[in-house]
Amino acid sequence: MNPLRPNATALTRPSDPEKQWVEFLRNEREYDQEAFNRVNYAKELLRMLKVRRRVAICVGTERLRFERGGLPGAPEQKPWAILSIPPDASRAHIALTILQLADRSSDPFLLDLMLRVRPA
Repeated sequence: MNPLRPNATALTRPSDPEKQWVEFLRNEREYDQEAFNRVNYAKELLRMLKVRRRVAICVGTERLRFERGGLPGAPEQKPWAILSIPPDASRAHIALTILQLADRSSDPFLLDLMLRVRPA
C-alpha cells in the first residue's frame, strides 16, 4: 500500500530503476444517467490540465478506473495511463479521477472549473 495514496495498490514497485512499474488505482462506482459523451469530456479535461503522459481512453463496463506506469530511469519514454470510463459515469467522478491521474487532486478549485467544461 502506498502511504501517499491510500487508495492505490502497486502491482510492481520501482525498486530497480530498470524495471517497468505499474500503479493501479480503483475508485468507487458513481452512477449518472445524464446523456453526454464521456470519452470526449475526459479528452477535454486532459487537454485542459495539459497532462504530460500518454493516455488511452476506453469505454469500460464496470468501474471508472485508471492504470498508469512508465520506466523511472528512461526520460525519453513518456509515462502512460489507461483510463476506463463506464457509460453511466458522472461528470464529477470523471473529473475527480482525471485529477488523480494528473496528480492534481489537492487543487480543489480545479474540480469546480472542470465540472463546467462542456466539450464541443
